[in-house]
Amino acid sequence: MLLRRTLPIVVAAIALTGCPSVDRDGEPERIAVATFDPATSTIPLPNDLALQRAPGLPDAAGVQKQLLLSFLSNGGFPSDQEVAITIPIAVKTRQADGSYGAPSAPADLDLTTVSDANVALFNIAQNPAVRIQRCTANPPATACFEPSYANGTLSLRRLNPDGSRRWDVGGRYVVALRSGIRTADGLVIGADQAIALIAPNRSLAAPEFQPPGGLPPATLAQLESLRGLYATGRFWTPSTDLATCTAAGVPATPCWVPVPAGASGTPALPAAFDVVSTVFPTDEIAVLQTFTVQGSTFVRPVTDSGSGQVPLPSDFLLDPATGKVRNIAAFGPAAQGLATLDGFSTTAPLLIPLTGPVKAETITPSTARIFEVTSTGLVPVVGLSVLPGAPAPAGPPQVLVQPPTAISNGVATSIVLAPAVPIDAAT
Repeated sequence: MLLRRTLPIVVAAIALTGCPSVDRDGEPERIAVATFDPATSTIPLPNDLALQRAPGLPDAAGVQKQLLLSFLSNGGFPSDQEVAITIPIAVKTRQADGSYGAPSAPADLDLTTVSDANVALFNIAQNPAVRIQRCTANPPATACFEPSYANGTLSLRRLNPDGSRRWDVGGRYVVALRSGIRTADGLVIGADQAIALIAPNRSLAAPEFQPPGGLPPATLAQLESLRGLYATGRFWTPSTDLATCTAAGVPATPCWVPVPAGASGTPALPAAFDVVSTVFPTDEIAVLQTFTVQGSTFVRPVTDSGSGQVPLPSDFLLDPATGKVRNIAAFGPAAQGLATLDGFSTTAPLLIPLTGPVKAETITPSTARIFEVTSTGLVPVVGLSVLPGAPAPAGPPQVLVQPPTAISNGVATSIVLAPAVPIDAAT
């Protein structure tokens, strides 16, 4: 799943660049930060803040807006595919006037510093909260994360014992980096201005906790609102009530709102700051984010190429470097042989794994369709027939829509689309 990182967010009006200037004598020539930039709306993803502001995206955002709104309506980010944690990293150089210039991406990071001492990653939907640590083996005994870096983005990819990279269904995650991760040339990655101000988790209404010269009232209110999201337990949920959305600062529906955890029957969840503090002090936070994963209300096809759990056959399983099927451990003894192939059988059935059970009777030619890609566009394959069932209305079926044997109460957990070969009735 791809998401553009730049998104308007609820704190986009925080104009920290308008804070009073301070004496910069003695400050370093170069600094590295984990970007949380209200001015450009650049934040780590996935992020509850991105869903919170999705209704306010301009229509020009097109598919991006539709994608985020679909996540919002379905209760969070998808659980049927990999969604990597991506954190923008920037280096700034001090200018002659003492300010720091435009950000640029560091050439590389020292990934050895992306360690358990410097990363707090928890699923707080479980009680007690479950920590996910850096991988030390593949396959791992328990879920872990693998770090990588490219083009100004630090990525943390989950790895499960079965090879999949999906987040837990219904999971609610807290992610924080500590100011201890370094660039390849030794710069410590610190917090951007907004996070630096709220990370100590002290009320900014107290003048002694504000930067020299104080904060404008509007900026103070917005920063305190942001701090409150992490200082108390919050349960993010979609709402279709306009009054609720307006009160949350998003006068449109549906919207993504933070409800105090434990209120109105919501689960009691710990505060993000409290969870992070079990790993390192909050005033050492370089960046902080929370995100919610969709629950089991909706059933979807699984698209997880890391574990081979995708509709089969699939081009997602081809290695773009070699053009051959990737060697995936989840394929077991067949993996090595499959890795020598540059495609799939012309008679292989299509197996579509699902995230949960569906009523087998609902798998019909109208709900399971195949299209052929041609030079003039997509052409539907006609003549689908349910197996068992009558042939398609026009001629013998080209494809059989075959629910596997029901597991219970007439439900199935996968769909098979198999090539149909006409058989002479006399044979």
